[in-house]
Amino acid sequence: MRRTTFIIVGVLALITAGCAKASEKVAEQVVERAIESESGGDVNVDLGGDGQATIEYSDEQGEGKITIGGGEIPADFPVPFPDGGTVVQTATGPEGGVVTVTYDDRSYDELVSFYDDWTQDQGEVSKIETSEDGQRSTSWIGEQFFIAVQEADDGITVTATHNG
Repeated sequence: MRRTTFIIVGVLALITAGCAKASEKVAEQVVERAIESESGGDVNVDLGGDGQATIEYSDEQGEGKITIGGGEIPADFPVPFPDGGTVVQTATGPEGGVVTVTYDDRSYDELVSFYDDWTQDQGEVSKIETSEDGQRSTSWIGEQFFIAVQEADDGITVTATHNG
């Protein structure tokens, strides 16, 4: 858990480090060394010129990758996403992963229906629906996954996590 905390701190440092190439390289090296010294693993940090930050790491527990500001849904990610979304972040590792996708052209009800259908074949699943101040949220909790569909003024966000 300490490694995850340091990776998150590293990503935040990258995001606030600025956009200049020299600043990016310095920020990458500082974050890499800080995470490596704490985790004992190998870390590679890359600030893309397109506002995307990627951290790849490996240690005795396995390998992982975190991408903020884009990326692609991993081919082996067990929770499906409807077409037409924009990937906001991905994180994968030996213990599972998380993907967040935003949708501008799909309705909230359409996305909820998609996950209602998908969860029918996933064993025991709890569903939670909330509505506050005109914004809705629906979540599904299964043995190996968590999915949240959230409605906001600027579109719909779907976040899915899975355990190893």
